[in-house]
Amino acid sequence: MKLHKYLESFVYCTFLVLLASILIGLTGAVFEAIFAGLMP
Repeated sequence: MKLHKYLESFVYCTFLVLLASILIGLTGAVFEAIFAGLMP
């Protein structure tokens, strides 16, 4: 059952990376909107 454990951790890591990239993308979009609003 070692392979199953490895697969489980791999899926977990992939999910974390995906979540992080989504959060970074959203934060980037928000900052872009804020800077676009500040700039005349």
